[in-house]
Amino acid sequence: VTVLSPTGDGSTLTGVVGADSIDFLPTTDNTTNAYPHRHHYAVTRFGEIRHFGEEANYVSGQVYQQNQHGYKNVKRPVGKEDTGIREIIGVAQSTFVIFEDGDLYSWGYNGYGQLGIGNTTNSASMRSVLGNVVKFASAAGGYHTNRISCYAINTSGELYSWGTNVYGQLGHGNTTQLNSPVKVVISGLTANESVVDVVASCSYVTSAAILTSSGRVFTVGYNANGQLGLGHTLNKHTFKRVSSLASKNVTKIRSIGGTRHSTAGYYRHSYYVVCDDGDTYAWGFNGSGQLGIGNTTQQTSPVQTLVTGVSDITTSKDEWGGVFFQKTNGEIWRCGHNKYGNLGTGNTTDVSTPVQLTLYLSDGVANTSGVDRIQALASVTHSYHRGWLILMNDGRLYSCGYNGNGQLGVNSTANVMLFQEVIVPLHGSRIKQLSMGGYSSSIHVLILLEDGRVYGMGHNAYGQCNVAHTSGYVTVPTATFQ
Repeated sequence: VTVLSPTGDGSTLTGVVGADSIDFLPTTDNTTNAYPHRHHYAVTRFGEIRHFGEEANYVSGQVYQQNQHGYKNVKRPVGKEDTGIREIIGVAQSTFVIFEDGDLYSWGYNGYGQLGIGNTTNSASMRSVLGNVVKFASAAGGYHTNRISCYAINTSGELYSWGTNVYGQLGHGNTTQLNSPVKVVISGLTANESVVDVVASCSYVTSAAILTSSGRVFTVGYNANGQLGLGHTLNKHTFKRVSSLASKNVTKIRSIGGTRHSTAGYYRHSYYVVCDDGDTYAWGFNGSGQLGIGNTTQQTSPVQTLVTGVSDITTSKDEWGGVFFQKTNGEIWRCGHNKYGNLGTGNTTDVSTPVQLTLYLSDGVANTSGVDRIQALASVTHSYHRGWLILMNDGRLYSCGYNGNGQLGVNSTANVMLFQEVIVPLHGSRIKQLSMGGYSSSIHVLILLEDGRVYGMGHNAYGQCNVAHTSGYVTVPTATFQ
């Protein structure tokens, strides 16, 4: 397989490597509320971090504002040359990597101290942030602001935060920006209680929520829409317990919130929890019915949704939002904003009472046999452009919603209003991971197969899909790194 191969000094040349060279792509799931914008990364099975697409603010350690078609390698720091990489997270124009030993490093844009390196200077090289990290989450204010709040949980179950702090979302009792990680003191935790998860709204007007080892939920930050779940709309600068969930044992927590370019969009956040009995609760902004409670009324305290027997919830990354409930019996139910047909109902009417999902094969026939075997569900969303990908355990991939960049992979740029099968050239392999990037009207998707091959689709003007042609849109899954 012919690819662009690194020379070791950041430049590239044509060479040949194995087709199984890629191990994983950046995390872009609903627990981090983060993804790279007009660029992307891939980590090889040899531990190399490859960057391709727009090079703004040193996202690949290169010069400012170039478009890189092909890829360049990101140089590892001294002492980390052979350390395995657990996770890489692209957040707008800043990037974070967690090594297998738990060390967190960062590079790229740093105007709000989000790199956690003690200053606000952009960094063209990896810098050490924090050790013993098991979980990282962030809230980004979008491409035009790069205002990012960061959170990390260590092996002791302690929470650290840093970055922008306009509404006290870092949880330290003030609104002071932090350029380095500081441990968060959480009043109300018992002696043996630790933090096991943290999520934040995707906006610089940020709120955040944590889940503890005792199944309790605490929230902090901006609260105009009741997103803290405390029964009022007052901002809080320290974490407060969501007391109305006292009788429930929460196992998972999710969020939606504010990537819109308009000022109003930054403020609208919603939160969701899954309990050990399969009940789900939601609160906060509800303008499109995304809370799943049968109306569009804002809720300042948790309200039980209309879906029971739930194993997980996947949310989109914008303030109006769509929500998919995965039930323990395999069914998928969804609700929320539907302007582009992104809920797959066949129309553009918002849904406040969750409805069950139907998938359609490439020939247009409803798939009635695979709905109980979901492997991954991903939001292909930024700003007001919303879409979804669903990967089934039988290897079939489906897409629906906004498709202006061809990112849904159905050989068109027309919106898709029913979940339609995406044909990926598997050649005996299986899909391992989906990874999204982009903002507003420059959305792209990468598909990683188990044998290491990667396919790209969507916006490619900056080379972010890293396919043969480097302008316009890639409307079907097209091989990259070849």
